[in-house]
Amino acid sequence: EDQVAFCSTFDNGNQNGVASLLIPGKASHTLAPAGTNSPTVSHAPTWDGYPLTLLIQLDDFPRETGFSITSADKKIIYLERRQGYYEKSQLVVEKVQIPEGVKALLTFTDEGGDGICCENGHGYFQLYSDQGSLILDESGIFSNGVNRTFVVGEPQTLPPTVSSSPTVSVAPSFNVFPITIAVQLDQWSDETGFSIQSIDGSNTFYDWPTGSFSDQSSDLIFETVLLPRDTEVILRVTDEGGDGFCCLYGEGYVKIYAGESAEDESALLAFKSAEFESDLSIIFQAGPAPSVSPATTSSPTDSAAKTSSNGLTSSGWCDTRNGKLVDDTCVEVTLVMELDKFSAETSWFIDTNDGGTNFASRPDGYYAEMQSQKIIETVYLPDDGGKYQFKIVDFMGDGTCCWAGNGWYSLYEGRNIEDESSQLFYGQGDFGRERTHLFVAGNMPASTTSPPTHSPQPTVTKYAVEVNIKFDDYSSQTGWYIASVDGTVLVDRPPGYYSGNDTLTVVENVRLEPGEYQFSALDANGDGFCCQHGIGYYLLNFNGDTLLYQQGRFEFSRNEIFSIGNPPRTSNAMASSKSAPFLRGSIPSSDEPSRKRKHVDNKK
Repeated sequence: EDQVAFCSTFDNGNQNGVASLLIPGKASHTLAPAGTNSPTVSHAPTWDGYPLTLLIQLDDFPRETGFSITSADKKIIYLERRQGYYEKSQLVVEKVQIPEGVKALLTFTDEGGDGICCENGHGYFQLYSDQGSLILDESGIFSNGVNRTFVVGEPQTLPPTVSSSPTVSVAPSFNVFPITIAVQLDQWSDETGFSIQSIDGSNTFYDWPTGSFSDQSSDLIFETVLLPRDTEVILRVTDEGGDGFCCLYGEGYVKIYAGESAEDESALLAFKSAEFESDLSIIFQAGPAPSVSPATTSSPTDSAAKTSSNGLTSSGWCDTRNGKLVDDTCVEVTLVMELDKFSAETSWFIDTNDGGTNFASRPDGYYAEMQSQKIIETVYLPDDGGKYQFKIVDFMGDGTCCWAGNGWYSLYEGRNIEDESSQLFYGQGDFGRERTHLFVAGNMPASTTSPPTHSPQPTVTKYAVEVNIKFDDYSSQTGWYIASVDGTVLVDRPPGYYSGNDTLTVVENVRLEPGEYQFSALDANGDGFCCQHGIGYYLLNFNGDTLLYQQGRFEFSRNEIFSIGNPPRTSNAMASSKSAPFLRGSIPSSDEPSRKRKHVDNKK
């Protein structure tokens, strides 16, 4: 048969090793010792041990590649090939002996920062045991370096099935999938960098460090990469200026597409506004985009038949590409939304509470063909009992209501949108450019908003009160709480809770029984949240009516009384405090975030 066999002999007496490449039917060629211009063999080992064979398929730039095999603590070097050692793009074979049972570390480095696959060749590396069993089988997809640990010896789970040395030199069993990253930079492009890493952060596939785009101010850049197919990875975006690259200095964003083009919006895997501070993480799976578009319906009551379940556009947490959940820790949330006649302007995002990781999104243009329609769409989130952020955006800044339609939206936990107790929040379309809601889904802790578990219907009517908070430049200093008139705190948002939401407006819905309540606005620094550092305010709505509205012009706290339902009416007293009260869970008043930029004045 036409196959390649590797044969090696080791003379333990004189420690001279020779590796031969045998091609049946042809004369045997003995390869030159390591250190010559034909670096396909290793020097003989200088100790007794278990024989291992390393196969390396180099790319078109072999001099950039080097590797070492060391003990796990890196104190002992068993074999090393420094960058510059290899001169030809070829398949090379290295032999080494290491004491059996030792935990060893194989490290590959690449001076060019692009690994040994795939733009300049389809490189890979494989490590075989003395009995021919495969110990490591890896693609050459990494950036500057990659580490792999292994235990020297025959794998315990696989009996030997081949000869005493590898009988074929085949490429690894992995396959790759093309992914295109589109990044709209702002005018401070030299501050931006990004990388693609494995979920655990142990492997960096590609890296564009800060400064890579210094001459591409406000440009839209595209990068197409090859990643292991059906593998979850993280796109990590950084900004050295600490203000992202949206929106003060440009409308920056990040889009991730399946395939080699960014022209087909149906191939969109993830979309994220660049409105963050220093770091942004987007988890996605390297594979085809979901092929099902969101369902539409004329009314939001027929959810069972028409609700979409195409999963997340930008998540590797809960994948439904194959029509079923692969992670039973996911929770369903259903968005019901009525669009206006300019539906292409509307987008939304579901992120972690701090906005750092995106789980689901629909970008501008996604609903372009759904003018004035009502959509019902179910997506999946990690069921970790955490806090989440929903942001709805209209890029023209006029919301989805009211001159171009009567838009609105609501989010439910689960698929039953007829169950009012499952409603997480509701909002009218008069939000201008954007509005943010904070909510909890999944393993929700017991609270005053939960219906009784012994009855399918709540025994006491509870009303949804919408709390709107517009922050100034120091959102970490702002907090609020709602208490009953006897002082029992029912909903508590202490200073520090909203860190990272500077200048934004957040909306929360709380459910309260009929009665009188006290709303207290707090500021840890004693200067309110209006007006020196931004025009902040708070607004409480119930059933479309305004309960409370005030600018954040106070010192440490302001208390107001409001009522819902038909309770006995008392005066709507308001009190402000100039002394610093004890703020539950508050941050120290000295914890004042710095928003000073590093830019020089003459930079354009």
